[in-house]
Amino acid sequence: SIVVSDTASKSTQYAATILQARLRDALGVDLAVITDATEKQPYEIILGKTNRDACSVIDFSLLDSESFRVQNAGYDLVIAGNERGVLYGVYAYLEALGYRFYTVDVERIPAAEDIFVPSSIELTWTPAFEYRETM
Repeated sequence: SIVVSDTASKSTQYAATILQARLRDALGVDLAVITDATEKQPYEIILGKTNRDACSVIDFSLLDSESFRVQNAGYDLVIAGNERGVLYGVYAYLEALGYRFYTVDVERIPAAEDIFVPSSIELTWTPAFEYRETM
């Protein structure tokens, strides 16, 4: 399951739909997007700050608005960030799995039977400055 906070921002909700769609494209499996108000599921992908125990491995105060941290906590995966950072973390995780996003219309989505989470994964990024433009 993909878990977001019951009060998740629009950016985090969008990140959940992107992750769900890309994993569906690669695996043919539609993971449920649930809120942290639901009962804990085995093997969760947690987006943003939630009430799940797995979020305790992340110090959210160290993350800027566009920073992210991807880290496993036991059998769960946490993609943490504030504001747009969660979305950037989702894209970074997908790229680590072999996805490529070239333009709005051109993507490479690998076909796979399984997606696995290594026993130890840590991806962290903070932009040098806050500005993004395609041209």
